Amino acid sequence: MISVFIDSSAWNVLFEQRMDLNLELPPSEFALYITREVEIELLAIPDIGKDDTQKLELKRYIAEAVGRGRVKTVGHFGFREAGPTSMPLGQGTFQSKDERTRLDEFKGHFLNRSKRPTGLAKNQADASLAMRAFKSVILTNDDKGGPIAEAARRGGKIVYLAGFDRNAVSLSDYILRA
Repeated sequence: MISVFIDSSAWNVLFEQRMDLNLELPPSEFALYITREVEIELLAIPDIGKDDTQKLELKRYIAEAVGRGRVKTVGHFGFREAGPTSMPLGQGTFQSKDERTRLDEFKGHFLNRSKRPTGLAKNQADASLAMRAFKSVILTNDDKGGPIAEAARRGGKIVYLAGFDRNAVSLSDYILRA
């Protein structure tokens, strides 16, 4: 079973290419997740984007994938929930020693950074993914610098969707080749 964490930016590509995650990434081979921080970002997607494009269909696409249980939200329990509210976490674990060490390595990307409208600090969601990139695949369309790029440089399993052509290769093969 291959664990795949989906970044906020990847959802745009998945939606634009109208991918059925059950067909593209069969449940018998791939376990799909988002972090709690990514969930917070996804919940904050406006109905109309900055470029005046409608986002309602994108939001429905994401809600359906998450709502059907195909994509699970996971996070770490702690003394304080990250984000604008203290909503209960649906599924979570305590951080392992390795995860704590990895998160400490990436904290510089979001500590003392300004808060976004989501209530998260800049790069906080990306750091939550970056620390998982050493045991799971991170599916992203974000190729700018930051914690995900740093995880890639350190040998993390980052799969960039920029340049992905569904007509040339299946998403599952693309992930396996990367």
